[in-house]
Amino acid sequence: MAQNYRLEFHSDEALTSCELAVTSPGLIKVHVLVTGDGPLGGVNFKALKPPCMRSAVWLTDVWNQPTIYVVVGTTQRPDGVILIPNCEPDPPNTLRFLPVYLGWIWFSVTEPTDPCCVYGPGPSPTRTAPTFWLCTDYDERPIAARPLVMNPNESCRCDVPLATRQTTWGAVKALYGD
Repeated sequence: MAQNYRLEFHSDEALTSCELAVTSPGLIKVHVLVTGDGPLGGVNFKALKPPCMRSAVWLTDVWNQPTIYVVVGTTQRPDGVILIPNCEPDPPNTLRFLPVYLGWIWFSVTEPTDPCCVYGPGPSPTRTAPTFWLCTDYDERPIAARPLVMNPNESCRCDVPLATRQTTWGAVKALYGD
């Protein structure tokens, strides 16, 4: 099974943007998604408010129920949050297969964030990276992370690579017919 799992922060409910303009007071929802080759057994990360979000006040984490079966901690605790979806194979819980929308982190802001403010998942104190495990073996592994960039400019766009996978030249030719 490929190890191309990623914990992503998005600014929109469609999960298409990792950039956000924060120019006035209001509420910020940071949407959290895990992509990869399923079935997700759990994820552990923290997402402490960075200094560049000067006026932001963390309100709460809102996790997607019933997809997330167990929640331990919060994103703002030094030891982070552990999210565990239901690994039982019975329907209707088919959302454990990736990608999985985990939920959102909610902030209130009274002034703009600094330019190029990066907010993303980090490791709990005993880890070197955010981690995940599968329903099939429960071995904890590091997970790649894609943060959200607030008030981006040309020098600090978030990295949005094209989705790719290995293939053969024959498979590419078959897409276009004769």
